[in-house]
Amino acid sequence: MKAGDSVQAALKAAELSGTVVLAESKPDQLRKGDIQTHLYSRMASPVDALIEARKRGVLFDVGHGSSGFWFRVAVPMIQRGFLPDTISSDIDKDSVMLPRATMIDTMSKLLNIGMTAEQIIERSTVNPARAIHRPELGTLSEGAAADIAVIEQRAGNSDISIPATAGSSPTRSLSA
Repeated sequence: MKAGDSVQAALKAAELSGTVVLAESKPDQLRKGDIQTHLYSRMASPVDALIEARKRGVLFDVGHGSSGFWFRVAVPMIQRGFLPDTISSDIDKDSVMLPRATMIDTMSKLLNIGMTAEQIIERSTVNPARAIHRPELGTLSEGAAADIAVIEQRAGNSDISIPATAGSSPTRSLSA
């Protein structure tokens, strides 16, 4: 099965099940509400194509993983105002042992290259819940399922290596 065929099969399955597709594909293949992951990878689509897809309702996820996050892609896109809709670590068998692909490290990287703590928390909690049509998740409210992480923002030196092009000094990190 070719890559394009697998996306088409996923789209058909999502249509039949009333769900969304999360895929690393060209954004023009996805429908309103579907999610393209690895937004800031070295294979990222041109920004103009992403903007057109966003206008159609396609959502974009960080999907850090082992190859889904490149500073030289993320920094200019964030500076241009193209922020992810959702943030995920994309930890899988290839990235589980990477020291800097955890959720908290992914969030800290985004903090250091221009996103605010509020933007990061929203895109790590409520936005993903809404994206998968589970609005009862991702918020703290009476009667809602509680899945809580206490996160502290720290200023100063951290062990996260941020390229000089990001222009963040001193670094800021989040810790759980």
